[in-house]
Amino acid sequence: MLREPDVLKKAPMHMQQKSDTNDSSSIRDPIKKSKAEVQTLYITSGYAWTQSDSSIIRLYINFENANQINQDNCTLDVHSKSFELNILGHSGANRKFRINQLYHPVIEGKFVLKFKENKIVVRLFKETPNKKWPDLRIKSTQTIYNHLERLEKSAALTQVDMDTPFNGSDFCAHHDQR
Repeated sequence: MLREPDVLKKAPMHMQQKSDTNDSSSIRDPIKKSKAEVQTLYITSGYAWTQSDSSIIRLYINFENANQINQDNCTLDVHSKSFELNILGHSGANRKFRINQLYHPVIEGKFVLKFKENKIVVRLFKETPNKKWPDLRIKSTQTIYNHLERLEKSAALTQVDMDTPFNGSDFCAHHDQR
């Protein structure tokens, strides 16, 4: 005669016991929501600068809908040889514009910040009035080298282009005397 296997009799009891013990742990903790970090975008191009005859440096930064920026969300940190503009939470992102190695010092903490329709105007004040700046930033040696290399490739330079004011004088003994 065939007998029913013991496994079949025990299975429903085993499953019953398992469901009884897991009832309290079957409820999971809710998934915690976290706020996504706001992305920071660096403004690296789209600006121009000019200087007045006296003591003002003006920067014009292209910025779409700049007149809609909440001024409470902006900071401008001006140091002697650098400045940094931070705009928080504009159009879903933070914006940062920074210039290091200004050509000459400016007065720390003194500035005027204006928001036009599609540009931001930053006015900085020279530490030494009436001093002309040949450029906004000090160029690195590498930048100057790259510029000279481009010039060299774009035009056939002659020895005359390489002459120094010391040729033929007592100041530079290694040049031929002419």
